Amino acid sequence: MAMPASELSPEEQHLLRAAAERGDVFARFRLGKGLLDRGNREEAKRWLVPLAEADHREAVKALAWSASRLARTDSAYEAEAEHWLRREARVRQDRDVLVAMAVEMRGWASGRAAEAEQLVAGLAHEGSARAAGQLAFWDEDRDPAAAVQWYRLAMELGDTSAWSFLGECLSAQGRYAEAEAVYRPYADAGDSFARRKLQEAVRAQGESGTAPEPEQSEPELRVGGLPDAVATAVITAAVLPFLQAVATQAAGDAYAKSRALINRVLHRAGSDDADPCQGPALHLVHDPHTGTRLELRGGELSDEALHMLTLADLDALSAPDRQGRTVTVYWDREVGLWRRRVQ
Repeated sequence: MAMPASELSPEEQHLLRAAAERGDVFARFRLGKGLLDRGNREEAKRWLVPLAEADHREAVKALAWSASRLARTDSAYEAEAEHWLRREARVRQDRDVLVAMAVEMRGWASGRAAEAEQLVAGLAHEGSARAAGQLAFWDEDRDPAAAVQWYRLAMELGDTSAWSFLGECLSAQGRYAEAEAVYRPYADAGDSFARRKLQEAVRAQGESGTAPEPEQSEPELRVGGLPDAVATAVITAAVLPFLQAVATQAAGDAYAKSRALINRVLHRAGSDDADPCQGPALHLVHDPHTGTRLELRGGELSDEALHMLTLADLDALSAPDRQGRTVTVYWDREVGLWRRRVQ
């Protein structure tokens, strides 16, 4: 009987363990990560902690996020999670990891919302656009006026997607003239999302003829001002450019919004109970006449899965099958790898 695709075969486990014992860094990480995913934390830490203490980025990340997940229901893991998340920020030399940590802190068992927001506010005042955008998101319901100010700061700090959220936040408060002022420069530059929102803002003021008609095109999958390269790649289904755009966004300020876009597409497409893939799947179908088509379906794409796209061999994974068969690139949660299947 064949083993499930999500399981490492005995041969794979033996090879990984033997290589890990010899000191192979990749084998140590992959073995430790697999053990961690299976809940065997103590044995996993035998392999991962030395790597993490030597600033192995993926080992640090694996320890940080596994501890953070546990901290959501058990406060005993909070100190460990915070230790490794702060270590990740230092190793990556990216303060915005601390924004992600603050988001996690708000969901930890002890409830550290005030501390988390104080941390993010400090980062925003130090110049983090992502921190300013996160504060705006938190404030949208409880203090809309403050949200507007945070979105404006995010724009000033270089967040290229904050304008769309700012415009919608202003519109939700009935501040249509201000929303119009936000949307108009982007609409004039040809952004279809901005054109549509500008028209809505103008109409809400009882005016006519001062806003361009939105272009009629394919249904948009755009999420509030995402960089055009990402949104367009989803719409046109250009496989490799899309995957590369996702990988790029995973390491940048637009990470959270890139993830939101992907998850929106996944949820729109629905799930297929007969699909044997474990977790989100990217279904790549090669058509010699129309090019390669991309379909996304399945559950939520995790931080870990999105992050691992940055390490995957995208060319090899998504290469069309020579016989025109369906290529499925899927996230195998059990082993923590993106895998390829041809059917």
